[in-house]
Amino acid sequence: MVDRDEELARSTAKEIAGLGRPQEHRGGRRRQPAGPGVPGFGQTTTELGSLDVTVNNAAINRLEPILEITPENMDEMFRINVHGIL
Repeated sequence: MVDRDEELARSTAKEIAGLGRPQEHRGGRRRQPAGPGVPGFGQTTTELGSLDVTVNNAAINRLEPILEITPENMDEMFRINVHGIL
């Protein structure tokens, strides 16, 4: 479980564990895609046996007028929303 919102990730991990399902909480914001060859992925599958579900859902939106979007905010949105799926 990895999320930009650390508290939400912990809460979701706790809910899954409460259902008696194995889960892995890896902390906050991730800067690279998950998958084979990415640190942590192999360790998780070794510890848990296999993954039943992997959800890669990375997207953000800045609610600000188009003329007020900073280059830094635009770059962050593009990196997450476009590069995150590649």
